[in-house]
Amino acid sequence: MEIIGKGYFVGKPIILYEVPLDRLKLFAVAGKPAIAQLPMPGFPGSLRLAVIERFPSVDQPGILVAIDDTFKSLEQAIELATRIMGVRP
Repeated sequence: MEIIGKGYFVGKPIILYEVPLDRLKLFAVAGKPAIAQLPMPGFPGSLRLAVIERFPSVDQPGILVAIDDTFKSLEQAIELATRIMGVRP
């Protein structure tokens, strides 16, 4: 089941992905740090993406956008994350 969300956090963001390093990809989405857990071959629907839209500061919590267990491609998940963040092309 696909889970899509946007939430607040304080302190260090903790994203629990337990996979081999070759299935993790670090990159940027709309200039924001992101990490993807690439799907295991033969197991569609296991792509996970997390984007840190904002890091916490003294007066504001951080914002994390997450798309978990999706059948979307990485490109489609990135596009969805940018729409959730309100980034316009």
